[in-house]
Amino acid sequence: MAYNEPAGSNQVISTPFNDMTGVIDDYPSFKIRTDSTAPFSPSNCIVSRLPAGSLTGGMQIRVMMGPYNDMYVRKWWRTNAGFQGRTVGNKLFFMRGNGTNGCFLFGNSAPVNGMAPMLFAHNTGGLDNSHIWPFQFGPIGYPNVSSGTLRVGVWHMLEAYIKCSTNWTSRDGIVRWWVNGTLVGNYTNVNYPGPMDNWTWNETWDGTPGFTNATVDWEHWIDHLYISTGGTVTPSPSVPTIGSITPTSGPVGTPLTIVGTNFDPSPAGNAVTVNNVACIVLASVPTQINTAIPNTATTGQVKVVTSAGTALGGTFTVTIPDPGGGEGGGTGGGAGTTTGTFTTDFSGTQGPRWYYLNHDGSQMTYNSASQLWQGVQQYQGIWSGGFHPGQSGAAVLKYVVPGAGSVRITGQAQDLDTGGGNGVVFTLKKNGSTTLFTRTITNGLSSGGDYSVTETVTDGDYVTFEVTSSGENSYDSTRLNPVVVYTPQSQSEETITLALTSLSLQEGDVGAITLTITPTRSTESVITLASNSASAVIAGTVTIPANTGSTAVHVLAGTPGSATITATLGASSSTSTVISTAAPDPEDPIPVSPTLSAYTDFLLTYRWF
Repeated sequence: MAYNEPAGSNQVISTPFNDMTGVIDDYPSFKIRTDSTAPFSPSNCIVSRLPAGSLTGGMQIRVMMGPYNDMYVRKWWRTNAGFQGRTVGNKLFFMRGNGTNGCFLFGNSAPVNGMAPMLFAHNTGGLDNSHIWPFQFGPIGYPNVSSGTLRVGVWHMLEAYIKCSTNWTSRDGIVRWWVNGTLVGNYTNVNYPGPMDNWTWNETWDGTPGFTNATVDWEHWIDHLYISTGGTVTPSPSVPTIGSITPTSGPVGTPLTIVGTNFDPSPAGNAVTVNNVACIVLASVPTQINTAIPNTATTGQVKVVTSAGTALGGTFTVTIPDPGGGEGGGTGGGAGTTTGTFTTDFSGTQGPRWYYLNHDGSQMTYNSASQLWQGVQQYQGIWSGGFHPGQSGAAVLKYVVPGAGSVRITGQAQDLDTGGGNGVVFTLKKNGSTTLFTRTITNGLSSGGDYSVTETVTDGDYVTFEVTSSGENSYDSTRLNPVVVYTPQSQSEETITLALTSLSLQEGDVGAITLTITPTRSTESVITLASNSASAVIAGTVTIPANTGSTAVHVLAGTPGSATITATLGASSSTSTVISTAAPDPEDPIPVSPTLSAYTDFLLTYRWF
């Protein structure tokens, strides 16, 4: 495994902990115990222990030096398998001096499923790093390159490098850290003034109530400690630039290519937004990023942020998809694409599109503090951008399609934790049985794995993204970033024919004409009606029920004369003629139906129109 020590560094200490030479034991409290699995200098290790049920314990050891304006630390570390952890984070070691008290932590809360990332906290009053890290004064530096996941009971090689800033506000310090040789955090504009004069181990098992609840023994094991200073730091990444975006307009779901310089070669190292709405990065090299316009995006500027800075690009115009339709009395075509982006859509709620499942189809449980869906097996879980399988069961992400049409599924499947393990198998399935794509991801396979699948779907279909261990599930964090672009099935253009019969009535009588529609439709049709004169009184609309070819249109004969009745649906229309004849004189025989009675019947029947 390669080390990340700056070139030309000078060793301060290298101890296998066979004894405490060069190390100050403040309490004293250290224990030297053996572990034949220690990865670097077995079998002696130094052990810090908190007994079950106790609030105090552990050790504080120090290595004094310098003072120096830079320090590199490398050590091999693990906890015991039953380690539970403090609810406010678990301190690993300090790199400090001249009023600074920075430390690295095993998460900032208790481990979830035995996992938490390696973090940095400047831990210094009056120091402000809010320009790069969240919350007031920017107290916590989170991973910005890779996950940095640590696991209880597993040996890890931890490395850290700090170069002090010129002063308390100069923003020119460097903080970097690695897990098992993989860069986790890389910040080059940190406030952390020097010099530094000591490395310290202290877990803060100091009796603070409520934070330390050990129902079993907690242990930290250190196999070897190495510290150096004075090396030449590799150049800081350059600020990115954007030369072009292609295309410059389109609906949501449109693939977008960004061309420029100094992009992070790792997709996770580039934060892309369109009008401040995050996009999923599908692939990246230093000169190009491939992404897609998210479903919630609106017209605005394209921006790329890396650890080195921000690049501003041109404006992408989000257009409204053509809703389809056409000439004639058609019902219209497709309603445009819908994009489901896993990392953007990820939430603490199951459905209605994305479901977070165990291998048996049951739903996982959401941990809001860790923003993680937890499975029923150890380490089994799903978070935004990543999966981890259980010992014997897959972690399963399910996407239910909105309806009939087609889906285009793109993304990457890669190793997210290159520290070890025997790999996983990623499988993309349709309806739980048809395999659309599969990839065996061996340890360290942190590139490639691109997939692009197009499938015809019907209402009720679904696809699943499944990650299964290869037997032993340590180091099995897997990067997945699926994007599903759904295109609804186009509705066939429909030519509608309407036909009306004609009618002759005596003034004041009510009759009916027949309205016919061809072809018969599977949905009800609301037809607009109109009369061009007072000789025929009709309702404003009439409905032909679904799967019915005709209906009666009632007409009241009005002022004697002729009227044209027009029925309209979309671009289709039909006309008929209604003739109203004069009523007989009073001395003539009385008609069969009194005029008033018929008119009243008509009003009662159509009073709602």
